[in-house]
Amino acid sequence: MKACAKLDPRGSKIDVTKIIQILSKAGIEYSTHKPDFAVVVGGDGVFNYYLRLLKIPLLLVGVGNRNAVGSKAYMAETYLSELPVTLEKLAERKYKIEEKKGLRVSAGQKKGHIFTDMYLERGLDSNCLRYKVIVSDRDFSFIDYSISNGVIITTSLGSTGYYSALDKLLSTKKLDTKKFSRIREEEIGICHILPTFTQRRKNDVPGHVDPHQPLRYTVRYGAKIEIKLVRWGDARLYGLTTNIRGIRIKLDDVVRIGPSDRVAKLVRVVS
Repeated sequence: MKACAKLDPRGSKIDVTKIIQILSKAGIEYSTHKPDFAVVVGGDGVFNYYLRLLKIPLLLVGVGNRNAVGSKAYMAETYLSELPVTLEKLAERKYKIEEKKGLRVSAGQKKGHIFTDMYLERGLDSNCLRYKVIVSDRDFSFIDYSISNGVIITTSLGSTGYYSALDKLLSTKKLDTKKFSRIREEEIGICHILPTFTQRRKNDVPGHVDPHQPLRYTVRYGAKIEIKLVRWGDARLYGLTTNIRGIRIKLDDVVRIGPSDRVAKLVRVVS
């Protein structure tokens, strides 16, 4: 069995030689040539980066961080302190490969796949964004109009991230990622960010207004989603690029989201 190691591309406090030593002690060869899986060490942002980049199975390894607002690793299968034991189980073939569905996203000339979440959000301008979300499925279609800070689109894997913010507001208890907001694999999550106004129409006719005011909901995986600005705003799309400024979305741009032909492969330890 062979494995490679992947750390934060922006720089990591973890030395890759430490990961290589742990792999060696577990009887797993370190190799960058056709590895069986990758050991990805970091937080959810690093995990998301390599989920988009790599097609081999990934073992997601979190790093304990004493900083209250430091890196989080909700998606981690194990932590660095537990990695030796985890790798021993992998060497004994006590694992399975779990496949997670992704979404294909296009925005102008930018195209790619996401396996967690993406969001359209206002940039430096202090004004809210005014936009519409068009959802088309086999049996229904509707349009959400919203004035808000933006909108989140998520897969099941990414639903304990930004999408779960509403649960944190409604609950006084610590967020339990196993109980809150874990949407099903067959669903896509949509959430408007701090809206001051939302309205749903069954079509684009003003008189056909749905009394339901959408905030957060799911649609079937396979539905097609489009996001369009209805008034100019400093709108940025995050999650499709590593650029911290995101992708600038103009008034005539259309952000298209649909099912991806790629899957993310995660290494899961079994007893």
